[in-house]
Amino acid sequence: MRRPVPTDFKRPLYYGRDGLAALRGIVAACKEDAAGGRAFPDPMRHLDAVLRRLQSAPAVVAWKHPKTRAAITLPIDGRTFSEIIWNLLLSERAARKLPFIIARADEGDFTAFLEEAFIDGRLVLRDPVDAMYLSVTCPEETLGIAASDVGPDTPDFLGSDRLTRQITACRVWPRAKLPVDVFEPVRTSVPVLIVTGALDPVTPTRWGQRLLENMPNARLIDVPGMSHNHTEMDNFIPCIGGLTFSFWNRGTAQGLDTSCVATMKPPGFFVPPPRP
Repeated sequence: MRRPVPTDFKRPLYYGRDGLAALRGIVAACKEDAAGGRAFPDPMRHLDAVLRRLQSAPAVVAWKHPKTRAAITLPIDGRTFSEIIWNLLLSERAARKLPFIIARADEGDFTAFLEEAFIDGRLVLRDPVDAMYLSVTCPEETLGIAASDVGPDTPDFLGSDRLTRQITACRVWPRAKLPVDVFEPVRTSVPVLIVTGALDPVTPTRWGQRLLENMPNARLIDVPGMSHNHTEMDNFIPCIGGLTFSFWNRGTAQGLDTSCVATMKPPGFFVPPPRP
């Protein structure tokens, strides 16, 4: 199982908390990286400065559409900026470009930010994808969020207002009737192999650990530096793929040699060449 969550998971209630944890993990790793630490000594200071300005007044950016090359003007406010930063945390590659993106945005240059946003697909039409997303998550997760669930442990991600917007959308979205036992915890003695990423802003390790409470023959592998996409990690397929086949062949998660996990490394931090 990759990136699993328990049945009482309420998306996107924990996106802010887990997204901030992932962002702080990226910043900490950047400071420990020789080149990244020199180039970007304080990404959070730059981020605070950008958000203060965008929350006061949106930036208006002249841009060329990446497909049509037509000239367009894009307003970027604090909520939009925060939401896209959260989405970039899903990718190991994009997450390690964030210190650069944020520093340039603090200078008023949103080029790298918009390039990554279009690559990620956040600034293009995603109607079929979003419709499927709401059809699944609204009845199973989002509509289960009560007012009492929202508190200091469930902040919005950098003021993105994602939680309020998604709850509002789910209230008007068509939904199916769910089986009465859909929210019962999964209890099984069947062997289970769980793989999680320490820097995942959606399904970090804590959720996989919750599953172990009712799965006595499960084993969790937590991969340092891994986010939600996971395939951008060096040696991901040989390591996790090999462990998966070994698990299937052995019929148990116990006794697996997981030493290859140490060879799984995220991409390096993006550091531009010195300016002329």
